[in-house]
Amino acid sequence: MLPAAMVLGAAFHSWIGVLAPAMPYLLAAMLFITYCRIRLDAIGLPFSLVLLLVVQIGGGVGVYFLLRPVDALVAQGAMICVMCPVATAAPVVTGMLGGNVERVMAFSVLSNVAVALVAPLMFAYVGHSDTSAFSSLLLEISAKVLPLLLLPLLAALLFRRLSSKACAAVARRQSVSFYLWAVTLTIVMARAFNFILTEADSLRVSLTLAFVALVACVALFAVGHLIGLRYHDAVASTQSLGQKNTILALWMSLSFLNPLSSVAPASYIIWQNIINSAQLFRFSRHEQHL
Repeated sequence: MLPAAMVLGAAFHSWIGVLAPAMPYLLAAMLFITYCRIRLDAIGLPFSLVLLLVVQIGGGVGVYFLLRPVDALVAQGAMICVMCPVATAAPVVTGMLGGNVERVMAFSVLSNVAVALVAPLMFAYVGHSDTSAFSSLLLEISAKVLPLLLLPLLAALLFRRLSSKACAAVARRQSVSFYLWAVTLTIVMARAFNFILTEADSLRVSLTLAFVALVACVALFAVGHLIGLRYHDAVASTQSLGQKNTILALWMSLSFLNPLSSVAPASYIIWQNIINSAQLFRFSRHEQHL
């Protein structure tokens, strides 16, 4: 379904792109359904999650300043790939691989809150350097990013308190997030394709950003795996750091950065799904031989 959504968005970009205003609401709905599974009283904060967060946030900021002197557009694409929080589908994949689902859910909360606080600062810095413009842009971006990432969490916690049975019913329907993901992916691919077609230098830029996304994807999966091995939580740590909410990354790229930087998270979708497919295939073969 996901490859079909990407092809559909690219093929009918002129018509589907007009649905872009619906993206924040679709993203919020996906996060709300995911957060209905979370119980804050069951969430701990092991040191492994702290390390993952340092890599996600610190790595995103660091790679931007490292690459900015070389190419500002590439720096933005790399930053958004690394800084982006964990995918809403990561707990599902973690469960299929026999990992600790609760640990991924805990990191989902942590990483989304961290991005909600740090991303507006970085986006405002990238957009404007003078103090007055920075302050106004920071407020504008925060007004869009903070509600999108934090309100679904608060709504899910309130929903659980008002009706635990209804919240549990929503939590059992995680597949709805997948279909929302597919719809949102179609829209963001349409928007990204529109920008690529309007740029004369799009092929060179697209190939460069796709390569940057590949390097970021492999590195994040590898670092997550190493951290997980150290703290006996390899599957959860690998998925927490490597599997990204690329729909959110695409929306943020198109909304607050150079729109062409969205090619990087769009490419990341392909790379992470290839890696996840290989992981699931290897795991299923291993289970068959037991």
